[in-house]
Amino acid sequence: MHTKFDAARRVTVFAEHASANLGDQAISAALGDLLRDNGLDVERRSFTDYTICEEGAPQPASTQASVTPAERLRKRLAQSPTLREIRAVGLRSRLAATVRNADAVVVGGGALIQDNSMRFPIALREISRACSLEGIALFVAGVSVEGVLSPRARTLFGRSLRLAQAVYARDDTTARIMGELWSLETPVIGDFAAVPAPRNAGVGRSGVALNIRTGMSEPQRREVLAFLDRALAEDASPVIVFTTGVREDERAARSFVEAFAPRQRMQLATPKSLDELLTLLRQPRLVYPSRLHSAILGLREGAQVVRPSATDKVSSYLLSECDVWDTWYDFEVTPGETNAHDPRAGRRGQFIRRVLSASTRKAGRASDS
Repeated sequence: MHTKFDAARRVTVFAEHASANLGDQAISAALGDLLRDNGLDVERRSFTDYTICEEGAPQPASTQASVTPAERLRKRLAQSPTLREIRAVGLRSRLAATVRNADAVVVGGGALIQDNSMRFPIALREISRACSLEGIALFVAGVSVEGVLSPRARTLFGRSLRLAQAVYARDDTTARIMGELWSLETPVIGDFAAVPAPRNAGVGRSGVALNIRTGMSEPQRREVLAFLDRALAEDASPVIVFTTGVREDERAARSFVEAFAPRQRMQLATPKSLDELLTLLRQPRLVYPSRLHSAILGLREGAQVVRPSATDKVSSYLLSECDVWDTWYDFEVTPGETNAHDPRAGRRGQFIRRVLSASTRKAGRASDS
């Protein structure tokens, strides 16, 4: 579907554009492409740029360790109720101007429904409030719930999501949780970074790639080692150990390579851009994922992906995407050929049509005034 208008409508997208996590970057890029492909002019804003600092709220890690007297003074001033209120007024004024200039607003993609030191709940509260005050349609799309939400976070998210014209979940689990917590019916739209794998997924590929992240449990670590042993025994190609932009993961991956494998058979890859990561994932035949987007982008670039046995969001996502599985020794892997039909494409089309309709109505009101 490519519905075009003579004059492009402006949609402001709030997402994790500036995140170092390449999965967040992939979501942001794909969401922007989807909107632009349908004739919309996209303005990007970072989701947490408009978080209002509240009394008693935890400060970001970068502000907790004051090294110099000047930094300590700045921290005390930032915690002053008067200055906090002045900053809040300024942020809300800038947010109102941003929203006012849009024909519609989209908050999109990834694990945005989580506490995260209350930054995400407060950010969504401010964005939804600004849209409501300015009369701009708000859409929340492709998001997932992650972790346990505090009572206050549940309250803020519930109020904000009810102000949205439509809410679309990334996955079935999120849709179920949103129904239980807030009685919301949320169609599952999938992950914006995901597209069906090509039918010639395994053609011209060789070797395996292993995604390592920090904080893996002992059972997960044992499974990774079993996968590595099998990969080294079967294939003479180097094993690529890679990360997806999370700094803590890079240290874990480097330590893994140094401790557990013959170095001449291992290649450590720490891509710093989304293009570098996608290029890497076009090489191996088989990918073992630890981070969710190592699985999503591996599938997107045509690799077979191992389903980890641990019950986590990676395994849950893969189970929701694949009805048929191949076997690689003791591991379940996605089929070498994936059906190009995407059952969620229709829901993404519905999302686009609603954004187009809302932005057209707003533009029409502006031209009549």
